Amino acid sequence: MLKKKVTLETLAAQMVEGFAKQGKEIHDLTETVGFVVKHVAKLATKEDAAALGIQITGIETQLRDMKHTKLHARVADLEEKVFGAARV
Repeated sequence: MLKKKVTLETLAAQMVEGFAKQGKEIHDLTETVGFVVKHVAKLATKEDAAALGIQITGIETQLRDMKHTKLHARVADLEEKVFGAARV
């Protein structure tokens, strides 16, 4: 026996068909569900995920640089207190 693959679109279509007889309120709800299902698939593509990964990598790099910059400044302040001037 072959099972038919159920997708979000086919499920939404079945809901629309089955609930259409139950009145306008339920029909409106099923239309909304169908709309959401149709548009959820468009939210994140592989390209979107790749672009997000690049942005995250850039942010990580900036944070690392900021930590090092802050560390260098703090060491320079300590050197100034201990030695009277920062070492070069």
